Parts: sequence; C-alpha cells; structure tokens
Amino acid sequence: MRRFRFIYDLPASRISIAIPYGTAIGKLDYELPSATGPVRLLIGDQRGQSGENRVHRRLLAQLDVSGDAIDVAEQLASQVLAGALCMAVLQTNAAAGDPYLLLGWEVTPGTESVEFLQVDRELGTLFVRKRAFDDAQLQEVIRSALACAPKMQSRLNRALHWYSKGLAEGDAVDQFMSFWVGLEALNPLLETTFQIPRSEERCPTCNRLRQDRSSLGIRATFEHHSRAKLTDYNTCRRLRSDIEHSNEPLTKVYPAAQQAVELARAMLRAAILVLLDLPVTVGDAAIYGDHHVRVEYRITFHTTPEALPEVPILDTSGTTYNAELVENVWKIQIKWNIRSNASASYTPSLVVITPEGIAAIINEIGPT
Repeated sequence: MRRFRFIYDLPASRISIAIPYGTAIGKLDYELPSATGPVRLLIGDQRGQSGENRVHRRLLAQLDVSGDAIDVAEQLASQVLAGALCMAVLQTNAAAGDPYLLLGWEVTPGTESVEFLQVDRELGTLFVRKRAFDDAQLQEVIRSALACAPKMQSRLNRALHWYSKGLAEGDAVDQFMSFWVGLEALNPLLETTFQIPRSEERCPTCNRLRQDRSSLGIRATFEHHSRAKLTDYNTCRRLRSDIEHSNEPLTKVYPAAQQAVELARAMLRAAILVLLDLPVTVGDAAIYGDHHVRVEYRITFHTTPEALPEVPILDTSGTTYNAELVENVWKIQIKWNIRSNASASYTPSLVVITPEGIAAIINEIGPT
C-alpha cells in the first residue's frame, strides 16, 4: 500500500489551537484508524499581524494516508479531515470553515519516483462562470411579481429567497434542501392553481376540523413539468425524507443529492413561473456559486521522497492564461512557466477540472 501526504488550508476557520490572540502557535498531532491503515493528522495555527497584535488567521492541516493511488488517498484524507473538523466544531461551538486542498505527494519510503499535485485556486477564480441578465425579461418578472395578490406575495418571496440561496450554496445537500423548502413554501398556492381538493379530518383530541398536510401541489408540478413525472417526484421526495430523518448515511445521501439537485431546482423555477403566470421555459443552464475551474499541476519527480524538501512546492507565478467560454466549452490557452524548490528532474502535466456540463480544451505552451 502506498503512502501519501496532503496539506489543506482552512482560511475561514473560527477555531484556533492556541489562544487566538497571542504569539503561541498551537499544534495537534493525532493518529486515527481507517480501512487502509492509520491516518496521521496534524493541525496547526497560522498567525498574522494586525496592528500590534498577533492574531489567528487560519488553520493548516496535514494528513498522511495510505491508498493505491493519489486520488483515492486524497478522498480518504478529505473524509478523515471532515470528520475531525465536525468533532472540533462540536467541542468549540465555532465554525471550522471549508478545507481546500493545496498540495499532495507520495511519501512511500524507497519509491523511485514521486507523484505530486498542487492546486491552483487563484486560476480557478479567474474562470468563474458569469452571465449577463436580460433587461426585458427581468422587467417582465418584476411586473408579474408586483401584480400578484397580496396573499401570494409572502410565499413567493420565501420561494425566491430559497431559490437564490440554493444557487449560492456550495454543498449538494444544502442546494437540494433549499430548493425543496422553496417548493414547500409554494405548495398551498400550487394546490389552488392546479385545483387540487384538500381533504379534512377531525382531530381525535379536540374534535376540530383540520386540513391534511400534503405535498400534492409539489407533486402536480412534477406531473406537469418534469420529464419523468412521478418517478422524478418520488426520487426527490425520498431524498428529502432521507435527509430530514437521517435514514441513510451521508455516503449515500450526497451522491443522491448531486443527482437530484438540478431536478429540484428546475421544479422550483417552474413553480415560481406558473404562479407568476409566466411561460415555463427551461432557461439557461444554472450557474451555482461554486462553479469554477480547478487547475491541478501534476508532477512526477524522478527521485525518492527522502530526497525532496520537507514540503515540495511549485512557483507558478510565471504562468499566464487566456480563456474563453464558447457554448459551455472553456477554450484555455496556458503558457506556463514553473519552478520547483526540489533539485530533482520532473515530468509535468496539467489537469483542468470543470463543473458538470462544462468541457475544457487546453492548448499548452511550455513548460519552461
């Protein structure tokens, strides 16, 4: 089994190891079990100067894990780190923030070459997808919203909030639940629009009539506007139940959420348009708040791990980029110039990871 080391940045951490305002640098060192062997986890403070004070800026985490390949090992490392951070959040009642992979490399003793990766987050922010609004269409939406009956506006405002929040989220479960809560807000209005009779029953305790709670308005929206109709509805309803009642482990919930997010979003958008008495159109592909291109420098060093610096790193500041998005295809020209703090020779490559539905064509000039 091969051994790999990964370093993560937690720039938004509200947790520090040592006292947040002081000169001490806190460090933690744990050994945790996993299916592939022990995982060593080191977490430490990074401090900065603010006036005359040394203050906590972020956490850095290092994990040593075993795996058959660097990508498999990184998945394990991220899972272990996420679990450890959840426990730290419980103990401190403070947010840990999202971890971002910075570096990864092989540390298997005696191996004759070293696989290495470095993530270029700054480049990813340059390729964030954006879209200009259509003023005529926006004015039509505004007019329709203002013309709504007052009793509808409160629920429509809630649905619009949850629709915006869902697109802004970076987590698939959060995205899905935002869209589903938006649908729940509209359900009574949808039941009226689709002329669904509401059933009543008497409360066995107080004998008062009460209306049955249902999702028939949401169901009707799926029947009218989703491709697979009730099959799609049952998929989303089941996922909502699994999340709300924690029926399934997260290893099953997250893949299901990733598959269902766009379905829930499309149905919430359709429901809003129906209630605004606007044509239900598919619209352009959704751009979520986390849609960006991730670039990884992949290097094979022709030496042993013992011969590398304690933390090998690439200087990519000389690399230049030009990109154009044409019909959901990133055309990226990269003229890259990299330097390493390791003296060993290496074979470089570049990996561009794009959001689902977006392709990348790379024209590489270099390296030098």
